[in-house]
Amino acid sequence: MSKKKVLILDCGCQNFDQGGKLNHYYSDLAMKELEKMGHEVQISLIGGSWEIAAEVEKIQWADVIIVQTPGWWMSTPWQFKKYQDEVFVQPGIVGTDGRHHGDPSVGYGTGGILTDKKYMLSSTWNAPKLPLTRKMISSAVLGSTAFSYRFIKRSNS
Repeated sequence: MSKKKVLILDCGCQNFDQGGKLNHYYSDLAMKELEKMGHEVQISLIGGSWEIAAEVEKIQWADVIIVQTPGWWMSTPWQFKKYQDEVFVQPGIVGTDGRHHGDPSVGYGTGGILTDKKYMLSSTWNAPKLPLTRKMISSAVLGSTAFSYRFIKRSNS
């Protein structure tokens, strides 16, 4: 296996007295295991302070992006949505939304320029196992996050 550059987006954010400890733990564990395997790893703390330009550079640097997030109210924390809203619109992340000038109904979601990236979503839940099926979490809850990553890497060329 070739050495990869991995960016972990640690979305463990302050919530009551927990402070994202479980997601921080999983992010640190992933970093240690990946580094043991010879990969380069960087972590961005989404609940902390971060600079837009630095995050753009990290995303461009990475071969693989891992999102480690808690499930809050059937979604990711608002801090992660803010990160996506501010970072993903920057030059070098997405070119256009992909629509064709001749027919704007064609090509939406294919304006990505980061076609060489892989991504993985990992989430923690403070909920009983039975109500949360894999299909529900992957489509209804984390579907918009997955779509965002498909958007920035899908090209119409």
